[in-house]
Amino acid sequence: MAELSEKSAPIDRSAAVAVVAAKLLAAKGERDLAALVERSSMTQAPGTESWTVGSRMVDACRLALIVSPEDFVRLRVREGDLDEIRWAVASAVRSGTTELAELLVVVRLPFVDAPWSTAYRSSRPAADDTTPEGVIEAAAGLAEAYGHRRAAALLRRSALDMVDIPEEWIAQRRIVLQVVPADLVASERDPDLAEMLRRCVTHAATRACARVLSFEIRLRPAE
Repeated sequence: MAELSEKSAPIDRSAAVAVVAAKLLAAKGERDLAALVERSSMTQAPGTESWTVGSRMVDACRLALIVSPEDFVRLRVREGDLDEIRWAVASAVRSGTTELAELLVVVRLPFVDAPWSTAYRSSRPAADDTTPEGVIEAAAGLAEAYGHRRAAALLRRSALDMVDIPEEWIAQRRIVLQVVPADLVASERDPDLAEMLRRCVTHAATRACARVLSFEIRLRPAE
C-alpha cells in the first residue's frame, strides 16, 4: 500500500486508515501483520451507527479489509492475528467523534490530508465486485488454501447462480452452486466435501455490501 505524500493526488480515505494501521502494527513489532495489511485493501462498508459513549455521541463506522485467499484463511484459523489487526484499525479511526463498529474481512476476487473524524465522510464506499466466475475462482483458491484440492477441482467445473435481495444496509444473497450429476452425488455422500464447498463459496461471495443468506448445491441444467 503506497505511502502518503503531500504532493501526491488525494487518496482514498479508507486506504489512509490502512496505512496508519500498518504503521501501528510495525511499531508494535508485528511486521508480518503490517505486511499483510499493506498488501490488502480497505473500503468503508454501509451502515454507520450512532453510539453513546459517556456523554458523547460518536459515529461508529464499518470497514472491510479485502485480502487474498491465503491471508483470509490465515485470519480465519489464527484469530489472534485478526484481533491485532482489528486493534490497529480501531486505533486509527478512534477520535472524539468516531469509533470502529466492525472490521469485516472479505476475500479479494480475481479479474476485476484529514483525520478520520472528518475524512470518513468522503471515503470510497464498498462496491459489489462479484461475478459468478469470479466467485467460483476465488472459492477454488480458498479450497486450495485450505488444502482441499478435490473441492477446488469440483468448483472449477461448476457454475454459480446468485440472486440478491435488497436490504437497507446490506444485500442478502442467495446462492446455488450448479454441479454435474457425479459431483452432486459426491457432495451428498461426503458431508465434509459439501461443507468445504459451502464455506469457500460463502466466503468468496461475501462483500462489505452483501452477505450470503443461503447456499444450495443443485444439479446443473443440461446444455
